Amino acid sequence: MNIEPIIGHERPSKRREVFLVVAIALLATALSVHAGNSTSRLTNGNELPADVGRLLRSVDKATLYSLEPWEEPAPTEATLHGFKIIGQMDLDRGLKKTVIARFKKAISSRTEPIALCFDPRHALRVTSGAESYDLLLCYACGQLEIFSADRLIADLSAHGTAKKLDAILSAAHVPLSRSGMQLEVGQKQSAAAESQWLAAMPSALKHLWPRVLEEGFNPNLDPLRAALSTEFPDERTRILALYGWFGSGQGPWSGFPSYETVAERLLLDFQTETLIAAAEAAKSTQQVEGAARLFAGWEFSQHRQGDLARLPPELKQRLLIHSLESTDDDKRIRARHAFE
Repeated sequence: MNIEPIIGHERPSKRREVFLVVAIALLATALSVHAGNSTSRLTNGNELPADVGRLLRSVDKATLYSLEPWEEPAPTEATLHGFKIIGQMDLDRGLKKTVIARFKKAISSRTEPIALCFDPRHALRVTSGAESYDLLLCYACGQLEIFSADRLIADLSAHGTAKKLDAILSAAHVPLSRSGMQLEVGQKQSAAAESQWLAAMPSALKHLWPRVLEEGFNPNLDPLRAALSTEFPDERTRILALYGWFGSGQGPWSGFPSYETVAERLLLDFQTETLIAAAEAAKSTQQVEGAARLFAGWEFSQHRQGDLARLPPELKQRLLIHSLESTDDDKRIRARHAFE
């Protein structure tokens, strides 16, 4: 499961509740291990077990389930292998063929280890005579588990989207996972924010960015420094470009994707007086946002203790006025603490 780490400084806040709920839940599930499944197992080169494949070609009955993996089921609620059932539908001949095809298509040819999370929102029970199998599918974690009775017999990697299965369930008025909808909203927000971040990135860095992401939390920034110096030989212009980039992130100043710290680290290469002079020359909203975010940020307060006192009153006032226009309570609090 591809999850962008979230940086949270000092304390959580109530801002952007949907984003935080999704982000925190994503992190929690990424680190969790479903009971009885503490290791990844690939079966037959990530292929369906022969008995399961044979049964899927001659199914007598098939039931599609909608599951809610992020809710603890009450004692009286129905479950499937420990996961809360929020709805189900028996499939007619046409839908049976379609759904089985979707589950088969989800099985990936990948052979890398399976994610430790497992949050299935769709399941398929197939029966032929006395033989029956349950296929639990987690698109978000890229995983499909197969059970015979209560015994896990295969753990396969998977891929794809839930759109087709969700459409079938919705057409039959079967409820969908609320966490799945939250996850989808969070993924769309993250994709839009990342697109905005890439658009604001100095052009000299764009060909280096894939490597930065591959290196994770502590990438080597020397190639970025060299590229920036070539694109912006003038130091102040370089800082303004970085301010504009840093001011084009998710929006929050805490609880943001880890890749946004790259711009912050590059800005902290410069002396405080140089940063102040560039901030005074900021013209665009993004540049002002980037400067306010840097000076009010956790990293600056930790590594440049006392330097906020060096900001001219006029600059503090400008950064404060800009920040207080935000509807983000956490940002407003941080700005008041830094600039009042």
